[in-house]
Amino acid sequence: MNLYEAAKRALSLNMGVKSSEKVFIVFDETTEEIADALRDVAKSLNLELTLDKINLTGGHGIEPPEKIRKQMLEHKLILAPTMYSLTHTDAVRNAVKNGARAATLPGINKEIFIQGLAADPYELHTKGEQWCKKLNNASSVNVKTSKGTDIVFSVQKYKAENDDGLITQPGIFGNLPAGEAFIAPDETSANGVIVFDGTIGGQEGEDISSEVIVTVKDGFIVDFNYEKTNASGKIRAQKLSRTLKPYGKDALLLAEFGIGTNNTLKMSGNLLGDEKLADTIHFAFGNNCSMGGNNNVKVHIDCLVLNPEIILS
Repeated sequence: MNLYEAAKRALSLNMGVKSSEKVFIVFDETTEEIADALRDVAKSLNLELTLDKINLTGGHGIEPPEKIRKQMLEHKLILAPTMYSLTHTDAVRNAVKNGARAATLPGINKEIFIQGLAADPYELHTKGEQWCKKLNNASSVNVKTSKGTDIVFSVQKYKAENDDGLITQPGIFGNLPAGEAFIAPDETSANGVIVFDGTIGGQEGEDISSEVIVTVKDGFIVDFNYEKTNASGKIRAQKLSRTLKPYGKDALLLAEFGIGTNNTLKMSGNLLGDEKLADTIHFAFGNNCSMGGNNNVKVHIDCLVLNPEIILS
C-alpha cells in the first residue's frame, strides 16, 4: 500500500465512515503528512471534514487545548495522529462517552501507518478475543523472560479489552495501527521484577538494545535498579524515572498489561507499532482510567518486553 491507500483503509475499513458523518482530525507538526493523506481521502469521499493543527503537548496523556476538547465533543468520528498520545486523556474519554468513536495514532509516521494498516482488523479481532477470553477467565498473571522478568499480578477487577482496529460503532476508541489485547492489573497486586528490552514510551528512535530493570512492589515501581545494568541502560532508566516521577507516586502505578497480536509490523523503535507486534508484551505506568480504573494521573508510559512467557492461573 501507499500512504493514500492506507489512509483510505483507515477511514473506510477501520472507522467505517459514513457519508453523512462529520470527521475531525487533530494533528501536529510531526504528523502533517498523515493528516494530508486523511484529508485527501475525506475529500474523495465527499466527507465534511475539520482539521486542526495543535502545538506539541509535551507528553503522553497531557490534555489538548480547550478548543480541541470542544471540537471533539462536536464530532462523531475523530482521528488524532499526534506525537504525544491523546489516548489516556479526558478529552478523548469524554468524546467517546458523548457517542463519538475515536482513533488515536501517537507517534505515528508514514512507515508504521502503511505497515500497520495492512493488517486485517477481523483477524486482529479473532486473535485479540482469544487473549481477552483467557485473561477474563484468569485470576492472576505471571510473566517471565529469560532476561529476568518475573512479575505476578491479579486481574480480577477489570475486563480485558481488544484493540483490533474495528472502530465502527459509537462509544469505541482505540489505536491505529491496532493489534493488542490489554487489561488493567488490580492496582496494588503487582510484585516482582520487569526487564524492559524493547521500546519505551518517550524514548522512541533511541537505542533500545540496553535493558531497563524495574522492581514493582504492591503495584508501584519502587526501584529503577540503576546499578544492575550498563551505562546505556542506566541512562534509559533515568529517562523513564524523570518522565514519571514529576507526576507523583500515582505515575509509578502498574496501569496496563498488553499483548501484541499484529504480524504486519516490524520492530522499528516506534512504540505505537512495536507494542502491537505479535510475540511481545508491554506494561504501562500511570493513568489506567481508559481501562476502567480511577488512577487519573496525567501520564501513561508503555514499555516493551520481548519473548515473554505468560502464565495464567
